[in-house]
Amino acid sequence: MLVGLMGFLLLVGFWIMHERRVPKDAVALSCSPQSGVRTACETNAVLAETRVLGLKAGFELLRKFYDKDPLLRPDCHAVAMDIGRETYKAFPDYRKLIFTSESAWCNYGFYQEYPNVLLLKTGNIEEARAFCEYAADKVGDSVPGLRAECFRGIGRALPYLRPADQGDVRKMASFAVGTCKQAAPVGEEYVSCLSGSFNQLGRSKSIAEQYLAIKSADPLWLCGEQTDRQAAIQCYGNFKWVVVNALTLGDFKTMLQHFTSTYPAAHEASIRSVIWTLAYEEARKNVSKESLSAEAAEDCTSLPLSSQNDCISGFSVGIAKHGTPNTQHLALISFCKVMAQGMHEVACPSQQAIEYLRGFYTPAHFQEACKLMKSELGIEC
Repeated sequence: MLVGLMGFLLLVGFWIMHERRVPKDAVALSCSPQSGVRTACETNAVLAETRVLGLKAGFELLRKFYDKDPLLRPDCHAVAMDIGRETYKAFPDYRKLIFTSESAWCNYGFYQEYPNVLLLKTGNIEEARAFCEYAADKVGDSVPGLRAECFRGIGRALPYLRPADQGDVRKMASFAVGTCKQAAPVGEEYVSCLSGSFNQLGRSKSIAEQYLAIKSADPLWLCGEQTDRQAAIQCYGNFKWVVVNALTLGDFKTMLQHFTSTYPAAHEASIRSVIWTLAYEEARKNVSKESLSAEAAEDCTSLPLSSQNDCISGFSVGIAKHGTPNTQHLALISFCKVMAQGMHEVACPSQQAIEYLRGFYTPAHFQEACKLMKSELGIEC
């Protein structure tokens, strides 16, 4: 209620500022210094800015908050998703929007949520596809990975489109996989669509309660049932949240110990997925901490050699996805230099992190980043 009222007052405030040409972030930057209240205030300020002045202005304000407030950084993706959800409510006709590269900031949250809401509201897969194609065409080469990430948003909605399937995780997954094949039969769009579907299924609390009640030596048995190779890979890579979110909250080592004691006979693919995810989450939550690299090195070196690259990959992708936009490669270089000390055959940054930068950066910026990483780390993109 408080957040809703705050949002309404901010919207009024931003309209007044816009009409009187007062500096557009004057109200927003007056948010309370109290951490929890401030984050909600900042989120509402960004939403109000977007509604009044458009996507570019909203994301520019979000970037200001990102730079000024370390507590907002782990939630930047969630705020971008809020922008996507609220923008659809205000502008269901996406052709009225002006798309810029800034709207892909914070790990494509806007482009994952807008088509998700569109599809859940309309059930029209072709219209959701048309949105992705339209937005990717408008943004162009400035964000090469936008189209695929947008299909991740389509995938997130698919398990929930058929009412008769709800509650049956096998049927929900089967429909999503089959529809992804039809909507994006090949390439990155198909992979992203599958990723979004299994990710959303794994994060559902109601699905988790029913799924985890089915006792199995391997917690990710659903993934082992997938006959499509890419569906199995994306299931292990994304459905893992059903297990991770059920672990006792704590740091990397605490949560991993809980997993291994709960599932001592887990499949190797499940173990690798959970290790990667715990590392990724540590990076996301602590991306602005100066001690992140040293703590990551301690976490990863505590593992058997066979698991260390999964740990390093999770940390490096977390940094790539949630670091300061357009400077993630600098953070990765610093991170990998620390990781190389005392570790053998380190694959850092992981290929997955490099591919993320390839999709997020402009081609020219990506080539510059690759040259610097080759000079500093001796790796080839």
